[in-house]
Amino acid sequence: MAIATPIIAKLSGAGLAVAAILAVVNVLMEVARKKAVTGKTLVPATFWCHVFDTLVFVAAWVCHRWRGYGSFIRGGGDFLGISGLHLSSLQIFVGYELIDFLVIGLATWMFFKALQAAAMSTGVPFLAFTPVLVIPTGFLFLGELPSLAKLVGVLLVTLGSVVMHWRLFAVGWLAPVAAIYRNKGSRYMLFTALLLAVTTPLDKKLSLMADAYTQSVIFGVGMCVFFLFMAVARREPLMPALANNLKWIALAGILDGATVLLQFTAYQYIDAVIVISIKRSGIVLAVIFGWLFFREGNIRDKLMASSLMFVGMLVLYLPLTIMQAIIITAVSILLMGVYMALAPPGPQADPACENG
Repeated sequence: MAIATPIIAKLSGAGLAVAAILAVVNVLMEVARKKAVTGKTLVPATFWCHVFDTLVFVAAWVCHRWRGYGSFIRGGGDFLGISGLHLSSLQIFVGYELIDFLVIGLATWMFFKALQAAAMSTGVPFLAFTPVLVIPTGFLFLGELPSLAKLVGVLLVTLGSVVMHWRLFAVGWLAPVAAIYRNKGSRYMLFTALLLAVTTPLDKKLSLMADAYTQSVIFGVGMCVFFLFMAVARREPLMPALANNLKWIALAGILDGATVLLQFTAYQYIDAVIVISIKRSGIVLAVIFGWLFFREGNIRDKLMASSLMFVGMLVLYLPLTIMQAIIITAVSILLMGVYMALAPPGPQADPACENG
């Protein structure tokens, strides 16, 4: 497999602005998604969400064409980096699309399962692992490699995930790590993050081979087909998912459509790992919204842990030297220790029992 020469992560004012808007819209979309799937059959509800996001994609594509822009397929290099395969640009594009549909379809299903299985404020922060996992996949597919200082951010994201259940250290040193696996929402979100780490560089490659608008329409139609076939295979009727739920499904789909368009647009300006890092910076908002909209408990510990993960993503995002990254990490860990020392006693309940 041919590997491209590493490209150090690049920044752009326009790309950073788009990615910042993306982070806020993405958290609002996650709230609407949780509302849309709560108490509903998962696959049909997911199908209808994608119907509405596809309508957004088609509207954006029509406006794009009306402004005089055309659609075309650029060259995509060697398919999967394998030299010697003589494929046309269209064949490479279709090949990547098929892989993307299968993997992101499974990732979407796992994401909705996580929202159904556990509290939003517990599960969503684990998507912070996506930019961590995008580092190796982005290098493999796109030749993009963050500097050594960025890898310090990985430490903070990982540490934040463990201290989400820090009170369980009283039970045993490995208890917080075991709690991550026992909690279905956390477990499903970690699997989702792993799958999204594969699709993120693929999405960027596809959006660069075509354009953000064309790729979003193809993505939306593909997801509709994927979940339609899944609903038919599982013999789950589609219409009951809309009963007393249309407004949340429509809102989730519209916000999802806006999220995807913003993400594909940001890919045109900055590296995939930076886009996803900023997108996931909304984890603190996710914890707050989980408390506001769903009355989820243990808010202070979750805010502490998600804030640590947020700082880790800032280290991934900001143009820091290795020394600056180490200082920020040391200060963050010190503040975390102070919080733990001063925090009032709290429950040590098994987080596997905490649901949404």
